Amino acid sequence: MKTKFVTLAIILFSFILYSQNNDNEEIIIDFQTMNTTSNNSKLLNPIDYGKFYSFQIDNVNKFLYQVTIVGNSISLDTPVPTELQRLFRLSGEELEQTTEQEAADDAAQEAADATSSMKANLSVFSKTLETSINKNNKEAFKMQQDINDLAKRGRSTKSKEQEAEALKEFTMQQLDLKSEVDDLLKKMDDFSDELSNLLDEIYTLKVVRVKLINLATRNVSYLQMQKDLEDDSSLKPKNPNFDFNNLATSLKQLKAEMEELKPKLGAEQVTQLDNTYKKNNEAYAALDKSKALIAFSQVDYLYGELKNKNNFIAKAPPIQANGDLVNFEVTITPTRTHELGSYKNPITYSFDVPVKGGLKVDFSVGPTFAFGDGALDEKYFFESTDTENMGILKERDNNNILNPGVAAMMHYYRRSGKNISWGGLFGVGAGFQSIDDINLSFYGGISLVLGKEQKIMLNTGIVFMNVDRLKNGQFEVDNTYDTTEVSLSDVTEKVFKGSFFISISYNLANRVQN
Repeated sequence: MKTKFVTLAIILFSFILYSQNNDNEEIIIDFQTMNTTSNNSKLLNPIDYGKFYSFQIDNVNKFLYQVTIVGNSISLDTPVPTELQRLFRLSGEELEQTTEQEAADDAAQEAADATSSMKANLSVFSKTLETSINKNNKEAFKMQQDINDLAKRGRSTKSKEQEAEALKEFTMQQLDLKSEVDDLLKKMDDFSDELSNLLDEIYTLKVVRVKLINLATRNVSYLQMQKDLEDDSSLKPKNPNFDFNNLATSLKQLKAEMEELKPKLGAEQVTQLDNTYKKNNEAYAALDKSKALIAFSQVDYLYGELKNKNNFIAKAPPIQANGDLVNFEVTITPTRTHELGSYKNPITYSFDVPVKGGLKVDFSVGPTFAFGDGALDEKYFFESTDTENMGILKERDNNNILNPGVAAMMHYYRRSGKNISWGGLFGVGAGFQSIDDINLSFYGGISLVLGKEQKIMLNTGIVFMNVDRLKNGQFEVDNTYDTTEVSLSDVTEKVFKGSFFISISYNLANRVQN
């Protein structure tokens, strides 16, 4: 008997020790190869109890897909059998508590039209100024002829030297005016070219924007996206802000120079000058209205986001593995990127990641079969004698090999995360009403746990059962007793005897979200 108690003690405490770690780790799967068996097998690997885990999907283009990941820790709980509730004096209440951009394009076109009009106006103004200069030159030539005629006729009131000096001064003034006009025309032409170049850059930005949007809708990995971006150098946008600010400065300078030049020109030339400036200003205003800088900011933002690796990773908040499973529900919804494009089916799936480690307690009820001398009742009978009402007490052979019963069992073991786990057990015989009930029996031993959710328990160990034994000191076999005074129920009593047992039980578990 002492050996049986030592064996039971070793069995009961051999599976209690376990460890846990609170480091944060990740469960990673590649979206581009998620349908392959080798990649999905990673999800079946058990994770450590007590640690924090995040589920991460790599190489999923979040410009194309909206990804939602919800993680939960799941415990597989089984109800405590009535027998164990009574044994541990758990009330029903306690048990319940323990288990619960089109407008911008039009403006740009308007700027382009205004630029063309401005160029035409500059051409007309140039011809007008040239006509004016030629007219002034003709007047100077005529003045020279008049002076010569007056000199010949002796009517000149000035000396020849004074006349020559006045003619020279007038000619220099005309040349200076022509130079100023030429310089202004050159600046106007340069302004027009700069404005045209900036408009070209804006159109280039629009093309780049379309290209980047098309790239963003491709279902490719992050590395492939970077390769596509690097292969086309035009996708790196140029910032038009510097050129735009230069145009504003140039326009102010042109206005100042025109205002300075107007007093030297005739009324017709002044009107042409004002019209030219108006066209310049309208072209610049149209360019400003085209939101060129906003277009650049959009392209620059999209380019930067396509270079950002985080936009190709979907990650769930960390979940602590403090149950039996960690469940992740994943919903991947394709976005409709173009009105001409088709609708794509969403991808939805849920999977459980088994947890290993940590102490797990399960309950089950099932049949038990005790065997050995300690498991069988001793049976007796009175053999008849020649004397009336007297009988000889004899022991009857018990031919039962096994003593069947039903037990409510508590299993405790360390989670393996696999379909097989080893653990200890403690159980009590079913069908009793109080701790003093004669049918009470206690079980202790080991269990082989088969399965992860709904489990089958293969049990063996030592059972202490109430069995019938002859009352020592009161009755002895082969003694004669008066059968009118002694019955067979009087010669035996219920005593605890240890023996070995085997059992199979079923664990019906409920999924409970922690």
